[in-house]
Amino acid sequence: MKTIIIDGSCMESMSQIHDLFSETLDFPEWYGRNLDALHDCLTELNEPLTIELKHAEQLKEQLHHRAERLIRMLQHASQENELLTLTLED
Repeated sequence: MKTIIIDGSCMESMSQIHDLFSETLDFPEWYGRNLDALHDCLTELNEPLTIELKHAEQLKEQLHHRAERLIRMLQHASQENELLTLTLED
């Protein structure tokens, strides 16, 4: 099982988050580097994946509304795909 750790204390842009996902999961070239494309890729995964979001409050301080939308999307994707587990830590 793969695990992706998003450390909110050192993420300064959504670009870094998209890089982390696309590099770790070998997303296809058509990956659009936006939340809709990320949602599509995560809900289509057919292998177990755990996403650990650490320092969520710091991520919100850095990215404001973009972090909140990211978290909501990750929660929704984990509800849609039973192979996807999301853990949030402040």
